[in-house]
Amino acid sequence: MDIGANTIQNFPVLTSVVSGSVTGTLSSTSNMVFILQFFANTACDTSGYGEGKNLVGSTTVTTDSNGECNFTATLSVPMAHGQSLTATATDSSGNTSEFSLCLDITGNIKPVADAGPDQTVEQTSVSGAEVTLDGTGSSDPDNDTLTYTWTGPFGTATGPTPAVTMPPGINTVYLVVNDGTVDSAPDTVTITVQDTTAPVVSNTATNPKPGCRKYGVYHYCADR
Repeated sequence: MDIGANTIQNFPVLTSVVSGSVTGTLSSTSNMVFILQFFANTACDTSGYGEGKNLVGSTTVTTDSNGECNFTATLSVPMAHGQSLTATATDSSGNTSEFSLCLDITGNIKPVADAGPDQTVEQTSVSGAEVTLDGTGSSDPDNDTLTYTWTGPFGTATGPTPAVTMPPGINTVYLVVNDGTVDSAPDTVTITVQDTTAPVVSNTATNPKPGCRKYGVYHYCADR
C-alpha cells in the first residue's frame, strides 16, 4: 500500500508479467475508476519500486464496493527477458500513486519470420535457376538465436541465406524461424523464374541436302 501523498493513493500490485500481458490487483477507494499505467525498465530500482523509464501500456479499471479490483492488461509494447515492469494508479481526481514493486519479465515472445522481398530471376538451365533466399530480416524480441527452415519446390533448406534451385514459373517459398522454444508464424516470398532470352536459329551447312534449296542461311526442302 502507498503511504505517501496524493490522498495516499495505493499503487497496483503486479502478480504476473508474461511477455505482452500483465495481471495484478488494486485496493483503493470503492466504486471508483482508475487509470493504471505500466512502465518498462532495464532493471528494478534498488528500492524495489519503479522506475518508470518507458511507458508500455495502460488500462482503465473500476473497483468494487469493497475497493478491490483484479485486472489483466495487454501491453502495447512487447517486453523481453531481462526487463522489469512497474505500475502506477491514478484516480478520477488526478491523484497518482507511487510506483509499484517491479516484477521481472517471464515467458517467451514468439519470433517473427521475414522471408525477404519477392524476386524475379532469369532462367539459366532446363531445371530453372539458382536463387539465394534471404531471411536475415527475421527477428526475435527476446534476442534468442534463431534457426531457419525454408520449404518450397526445392524441398527443405536451412540457414538464413540458403542457395536453392527454383523451377521455371512462379514459386512460393515459406520461411519459419524458431527461437529454441517456439516457431514463428510462416512468412512467404514469391520467386519468379522466367526465360526472356530469345532463341537463336542457325544453320551453318554450306550445301543443302538433295531436294533442298538454300535461301540465305535457311534450307527449304520439299516433302519426299
